[in-house]
Amino acid sequence: MRAWFGVIIALGLPALELVGIYLIWQRIGAWTLAWLAAAVAIGLWLLRREHFNFLPRLAQTLLAGHTPFAVLFATARRILAALLLIFPGAGSDLFALALLLWPGGRPPGQRPPRSGSARHDGVIEGEFERVDQAYRFAWVDPVKETLNKWLRGRIAALRGVGFGRPLSRP
Repeated sequence: MRAWFGVIIALGLPALELVGIYLIWQRIGAWTLAWLAAAVAIGLWLLRREHFNFLPRLAQTLLAGHTPFAVLFATARRILAALLLIFPGAGSDLFALALLLWPGGRPPGQRPPRSGSARHDGVIEGEFERVDQAYRFAWVDPVKETLNKWLRGRIAALRGVGFGRPLSRP
């Protein structure tokens, strides 16, 4: 029963989209093609923009100390909206528009401050204790040396297979 439900949805939604395109064509004529082309262009632009902006936005959120779930959710929403815009049809475009207009799409660092919250002026009150620099980073040297040995071994193994050699000209 569930398999048939999936087949009906997989075949029914594109058929409904085609019927919708036909009905819109009867109303506005050749402008339908312009609308479909614009929707595909906007979808491709949005997909490309998310492709380039995702990692910097995620890094900014993580460096600010926030959880990345809001950024991941907003990016997934925009990518789904872009794919729905690329898929031709009025229903998918309306659903994509609803996904794009969903509130809460801003990353956590860009939210307006809550009323009644304390103003952050860059000063953090507290106590501190100086720690010797050698004690603080004592674990770095063994880890660094182990990684260097491992990387040297991997590079040597790749060069033995043919990677890393300059190309010879005939």
